[in-house]
Amino acid sequence: AVALAPAFVLIAWNHHQDLLGRQADLNQAARRIAHSRAYEFGEKIEDTKGLLAIVAGFPTVKSDPSTARCGEILADMKRALPIYVNLGVVLPDGNLACSAESFDRKQPPNFADREWFRRALAAGGFSVGGYVVGRLTGKHIFLFAQPVIDENGRGTSLAYASLDLAWLSRHVANIPLPADAALLVLDNQGRILARHPDHDEWV
Repeated sequence: AVALAPAFVLIAWNHHQDLLGRQADLNQAARRIAHSRAYEFGEKIEDTKGLLAIVAGFPTVKSDPSTARCGEILADMKRALPIYVNLGVVLPDGNLACSAESFDRKQPPNFADREWFRRALAAGGFSVGGYVVGRLTGKHIFLFAQPVIDENGRGTSLAYASLDLAWLSRHVANIPLPADAALLVLDNQGRILARHPDHDEWV
């Protein structure tokens, strides 16, 4: 799971001479922090994988996720798991069928153009979709998805969970850093997911 986690980069000591003089210490600290935080983020990925397996296994989600009952179930789960911005189910055409957050059922959001949606369809299993700004919530999130398989073994929809990047920011904010140092959490495309300090100014 660690291999799926974002890259962690430590940018330290703005003063050039200090950086040169303490390069070995910096490299060691960066490796230690990166390994620790990547492991913890990897655990969160595994937790989310288990959560989506539960969502995908609900009879209501399997048979007809467009019912109000599906939304009620996901809303109850989201209240118990505040690190997630939303939980939902998306149909193969990209239309949102069910969500913990309310939405216009006459004109549901469509995710067919989103990279995470296409990646999840192609993967055929649990997938890590990466960073996006949520189309329904408008928040900075990290997406995960899991196919919903019916009794005949056919994929009927996708269950997804959106992890709140504010949680990630609070998580890294507890890391002690040297003076004038900053910790960046980057995805595999170099986009900043969290920064400590000054998260709100960068994300």
